[in-house]
Amino acid sequence: MEKRHTIPILANVLIEAKNNEITITATDLEVGLKSKYEANIINEGRITISAKKLYEIIKELPDKEINFVSKNNFWVEIKCDKSIFNLVGLSPDEFPKFPDIELNNNFINKNDLSEMIEKTLFSVSNDETKFNLTGIYIKSDKIDDINNIIFVSTDGHRLSMIQKKYDNELDKRYSDGFILPKKGIIEIKKILETMDDDINIGISDNNFSVNNKKTTLIMRMVDGDFPDYKRVIPDKGNNAAIIDKNLFLHALKRISILSSEKSKGV
Repeated sequence: MEKRHTIPILANVLIEAKNNEITITATDLEVGLKSKYEANIINEGRITISAKKLYEIIKELPDKEINFVSKNNFWVEIKCDKSIFNLVGLSPDEFPKFPDIELNNNFINKNDLSEMIEKTLFSVSNDETKFNLTGIYIKSDKIDDINNIIFVSTDGHRLSMIQKKYDNELDKRYSDGFILPKKGIIEIKKILETMDDDINIGISDNNFSVNNKKTTLIMRMVDGDFPDYKRVIPDKGNNAAIIDKNLFLHALKRISILSSEKSKGV
């Protein structure tokens, strides 16, 4: 949902009633979300209404059945128990088309994906002028005949990389590599908390999608080339040390109290 309301329709969600389920779609043209829920459909139809108002209303309603009725001039009546709300919407024909997704059946373990995001999201650049660093670079690579999926991010001062073994061979778009925007990655992180099963990741044109049976999240990839991260990572040197993780962590926490708020340099 677009908060800045530059295009009024982007502040609305599209509600479609069909085949005994309602489909709710929201987008800001960069990131889009579509979810399906079982419902008792009396008449099929579609309408758009304010996402913020709908959320605020639903949040305060009792745990009972909610009735939606579309009326003339795009008005919508929402009834639940003794509460009745009327909201004015916009024509569903104005709502942007949700891109068609190619399901490549690239299933990935939900916990692996969460961990890879967690360990690279913090070092994504916030500098919009370095647009090719404002996301996480994702690629597949064969290492010793084992398929791996790799996540890399950098802000020019630090670099994070994590790789995980991947049982299946990913298609060519993954071996070429692509960048996902930070905004979309944050939404993936949120949605993974609500998903129980392993999920499907797919690529269609310049869009990347994450989906399960009920929910699809889609985002536009960042248009740019990621720097060669392998050149930044040093070869193994002769000076190596093994440090107890907890001792090192607590030492860092104690000393970081007096470090610069901005850089947190130690």
